[in-house]
Amino acid sequence: MKSLIFLAYVVLLIFSVHVNAERFEVRCFTSLKNDGTPINIKFSTMFVASDGYRIGYVVYEKPNKPILLYYSGRTERVFEEDRPFEVTTKWKEIIEGKPAGEYTIISQGAIVYGFSYKTKAGEVFDFSYNSKATHAGQGGCNWNGGL
Repeated sequence: MKSLIFLAYVVLLIFSVHVNAERFEVRCFTSLKNDGTPINIKFSTMFVASDGYRIGYVVYEKPNKPILLYYSGRTERVFEEDRPFEVTTKWKEIIEGKPAGEYTIISQGAIVYGFSYKTKAGEVFDFSYNSKATHAGQGGCNWNGGL
């Protein structure tokens, strides 16, 4: 019951922040297991500049339940003065009210170069940006689009 109440709270929080978000991003990623089976994930983040507040969540295709993320920091690297800098952003997940794994996204401008998930035990899963699945205007991912 506590998990259901917490999940309802998270969903309400996400939607209330989304209404006031100054920037809302949805990206779709896919990783392939050793047997070729895809692991599909929707990664959504929101930013409210007036409060300096960031929140996010991920939804795996199966099971289709949101996992709350909290922003844990970013680093920037400048390669050339007239080019966008590389940004590495980290997000920690909260499962049943406790910290769990960590998501890392590496981007330069609008291009995503890396996305990974590190379990609490240290196992790392690398994902690829799935442009065919991303439907930003609809706020979701269409997993029938392929990789």
